Amino acid sequence: YCFQCHDMFEESGFCKVHKLQWTCSPSSTGTRNEILAWARRQGLKRIWMQDDNVVSHGRFNGQRKKRTWNPNFFAELEQFAIDHDIDIIGPERDGFVRAGYTVDPIRMMHRQYSCFNMRTDEYFRTKWNEDTDLALRVLLRGGRTCTIRTHTFQKSGRTRSTIHKGHAGGNSEIYDDTREAYAEEITKAYPHLATKRWKWGRWHAAINWKYFLEGVETPDCPWEWKSID
Repeated sequence: YCFQCHDMFEESGFCKVHKLQWTCSPSSTGTRNEILAWARRQGLKRIWMQDDNVVSHGRFNGQRKKRTWNPNFFAELEQFAIDHDIDIIGPERDGFVRAGYTVDPIRMMHRQYSCFNMRTDEYFRTKWNEDTDLALRVLLRGGRTCTIRTHTFQKSGRTRSTIHKGHAGGNSEIYDDTREAYAEEITKAYPHLATKRWKWGRWHAAINWKYFLEGVETPDCPWEWKSID
C-alpha cells in the first residue's frame, strides 16, 4: 500500500508512481502500522513505540548517568508532548550523552528511534528507515510540527547488527540487505536533505537536521537538573 498515492503495490513491492519501495512487509513497518491502527480503534491519540533491542532506561542529572526502573518518565514525556503540541518525543541514546558534561535537557528537530511517543494519526512507510522517514515527513509539514529527543531521559540499547538473527523480531528478514541499499532508501526520497556517506565502517544516510532549526523556539523545559532525582 502506497501512502503517497493510496494505491496497492504490485507484487514487486515497488510503487510504480513514485518508483520507491514503500513496503509494509517483510519489515517492522507493517507491524508498527498495525499497532497504530489498533490504537486508533481504541480511541488513543498517542502511543509509545519501543524496539526489542532497548535493554534499559536512565536519567541524566548533575552531569551523572543513573539507570532507572521507574516508568514514570514515560508519562512525563507524553504529558510534555501534549502540553506543547509535540508530534514525536523520546529519550536520547545514553551513549550520545557524556557524563561529566553539561548538556541541554532536550534536542529539537531530530529523528527519534527505538523508543518514542507519537501521534496515532501518523503512519510508517519505508522498509528500513521508517523512523527517519517519519521524522522528516513531520518536520517538512512546517507550521508547529516538532520532534524532540531528551538528554535528561535516556535509553540504552543493543546495536542491531550485534543481535543474533532470529533473536529479535524480523531481523533476518529486515537487515540481511546491504547497508548501501539501507542508506539509498532515504537519499532517494529526500535528495535535498540526505546524502549517502561511508561512516563507522558502513554506509549511512546523513541528514541535514539543521535545516529545520532556523527560527525554532525551544519550549520551556520542566526538567531542571536540580529537580531531577
